[in-house]
Amino acid sequence: MKKVYLSFLLAGFAASASYAQLNTKPYTFGEVTNEASIKPTQTQNQSKALGVLIWEDLFDAGTNWTIDNDGQAGGAFGWSIDAVNDGWWSTAGITSTSGGGYAELSNGDASASTQALDVTYTMTSISLDIPNLPGNTPNTDQVTLEFEQYGALFNDEQTVQISTDGGATWTIMRDNRDYYEVLSAGGGDPYPNSDLVSINLAPYITGAANNVQIRFQWTTAFPQVSTNPAVWITYGWYIDDLRIFTNPDNDIEAQEPYWGTAGLNYSRIPMSQIAPIDFATFVFNNGLNTQTDVTLNVDVNSGGWTGTSTPVDVPVGATDSIGTSTQYTPASTLGSHSFTWEVTQNETDDVPSNNMIGGDSF
Repeated sequence: MKKVYLSFLLAGFAASASYAQLNTKPYTFGEVTNEASIKPTQTQNQSKALGVLIWEDLFDAGTNWTIDNDGQAGGAFGWSIDAVNDGWWSTAGITSTSGGGYAELSNGDASASTQALDVTYTMTSISLDIPNLPGNTPNTDQVTLEFEQYGALFNDEQTVQISTDGGATWTIMRDNRDYYEVLSAGGGDPYPNSDLVSINLAPYITGAANNVQIRFQWTTAFPQVSTNPAVWITYGWYIDDLRIFTNPDNDIEAQEPYWGTAGLNYSRIPMSQIAPIDFATFVFNNGLNTQTDVTLNVDVNSGGWTGTSTPVDVPVGATDSIGTSTQYTPASTLGSHSFTWEVTQNETDDVPSNNMIGGDSF
């Protein structure tokens, strides 16, 4: 059954990917949006209920980081670590929990066309021996990285990377383009100020956690047209309050939920072609213990229809796909449908907020 659920999950994601790939043309300077003209986004820096704090950097000094600004002077070009806002777009930088200093990425002033071309800016941490950090009394490599960020996307690529071999090789853990739309005159939003990001490091460092480095990298998302100055525009990227925690005992997380028919959300299906609707999601075990009887629960129209998936056990660090064992078929008359869905398990979840997928309607 799990293979069936995975197949229609992938069908849904493939349809979304095909739509996203239509927008492959870089934006022009005329589509840049001024920060003063946008509605402020809500602060979301609510910390997860993780385990023990074993390392942190509040960026009040730059001693834990090596900056490579690709020949640029820093400040308005590349990474800097201080309490001074160097960018052209944001007037005050990041509103982080700790305040004070922060890391900031800039690349000139787009309004004055001073952006540097053909650059890659990196900010790399010192090497961390995760199991033997002073606060890591369990000596575990099951840990999570958290940090606060602010900024927005234009034609740039903002990635968070990890190395376990002294920087010889790097793996991308997060690309902000996978989480946010471009902010342009046509729409989009900046990141919340501040935006709390959480990345479970266990899939990347288990069994190889004695020489871990974190890297923040900025460059263009359109290297194929690198001579176009517009692809080197950035609103800026701010980082602060970086912490590493041991993972919670029990934490199952719903990821990339899908509902629809043949890869399409139901609202795009004509009434003459009413068909059963699938509900499914990936689930990832962020915790230190196997999560048992992990189940997807869906409620349409406040009890009008309910569906559950076949319970599965999800080992530590593993991902599985689950979907309701029955499908929901709407009535053949006009009407609205709302639903809520969540993932449950036998264990008491230490981070229940990421079990809730939220509501939706059609």
